[in-house]
Amino acid sequence: MTRFLQTAGLAATALISTSALATDGYFSHGFGTESKAMAGVGTAYATGALSVATNPANVQLAGERLDVGLSYFSPDRGFKVTGNPSGQQGTFPLEPGEWTSDSKQFFIPHIAFTGAVDASSSFGIALYGNGGMNTDYANHANPVRNQGGTCPGGTFCAGKAGVDLSQLFLVPSYAVRVHPSITLGVAPILAYQRFKATGLGAFGQQGFSSDPTALTNNDYDDSYGYGIRVGANFRINEGIALGASYQSKITMSEFDKYKGLFAEQGNLDIPSTMNIGAAFGIARGTTLLVDVFHTRYSEVASIANPLIPNVQTAQFGDNKGAGFGWDDITVIKLGIAHQLTDTVALRGGYSKGDSPIDSKDVVLNTLAPGVVTQHYTLGGTVKFNAHQAVNVSAMYATSEKIKGTNDFDPNQQIELDMDQYDFEISFTQTF
Repeated sequence: MTRFLQTAGLAATALISTSALATDGYFSHGFGTESKAMAGVGTAYATGALSVATNPANVQLAGERLDVGLSYFSPDRGFKVTGNPSGQQGTFPLEPGEWTSDSKQFFIPHIAFTGAVDASSSFGIALYGNGGMNTDYANHANPVRNQGGTCPGGTFCAGKAGVDLSQLFLVPSYAVRVHPSITLGVAPILAYQRFKATGLGAFGQQGFSSDPTALTNNDYDDSYGYGIRVGANFRINEGIALGASYQSKITMSEFDKYKGLFAEQGNLDIPSTMNIGAAFGIARGTTLLVDVFHTRYSEVASIANPLIPNVQTAQFGDNKGAGFGWDDITVIKLGIAHQLTDTVALRGGYSKGDSPIDSKDVVLNTLAPGVVTQHYTLGGTVKFNAHQAVNVSAMYATSEKIKGTNDFDPNQQIELDMDQYDFEISFTQTF
């Protein structure tokens, strides 16, 4: 436990300074290297000490271990604008062309520990990043609107534009085997968020914000909150296990510096998630896993409220203020684990989900183009000895595009585009 606390301080410092746009909406495609190598499965199968992030019941099945890992995440995201401005009164055109977000390299650490209380129960503690989003568009000039002397440059005519959201979770957990085939787990969640936005001042100048002084360019603001995750694992027989888990909506304090941007006066709660899964021993040393994850973005107004018609009837920051228009999503994940030798395990996976963004909500989502829906993963574990091992995983999220009309100038079309890579390595110490 002492070793965990010493390493946790370093991991927390790194996590707080790290942000990126995640892969299943704004959540990571998996938690822990073993899970990420199998497209994020693990509801019915223990995938290391970070199993708590998928199903806290599996903490009891993970054994006594410490996992420390580092992920290299590289998203390539941007947008393309076609069609010249209509020139109509009251329109807000974007500059035709292709624009790519800067800042394409992120390093995201995690640390987790599980230990036994007695023969039938275990505890754990984990510190990890859980999604977020980041875009960073250069301050390019807008020659079309510059002709009228109204645009100094930038995506939204207010300089360098983008958003930066980081999330950090500290999660203690407890799991108990209540029956030889049934394990239950609970994990209180302490959450921290950090956010800033730049280049959105034109929305305030046009009267779209309830508080233009708390809309953009206010540096970072902090938010704190809490929630809970519960889960169960049911072992049907030696070859089949089922799992289920639910994470509540995490209630967060408001971003006061951005109460003129986010609906409900700066509220940005973290939506609830639920998942079910199954694990099948299909051959000696080989396990096939299937998980289904569902995220309820509709619970959070600042994420789910659409731009149109909300911006026509309310201002940014109001209870019914415009948001990103994200829909609830469901993701199906398939994974396989094969114990090749006593010291080498191989893993692979594939996931397919929904995009939370529709073609009617592309304008604001130039800031948060979370459109990827497919992930291909590989990885494995090599044991050095009976108590130490190294784990690796690799992920590629294929390029996805969503095209729709610029709601501020119907003469234009905007196409969002993103693909991603993720490489992770972690070290395991068992006790």
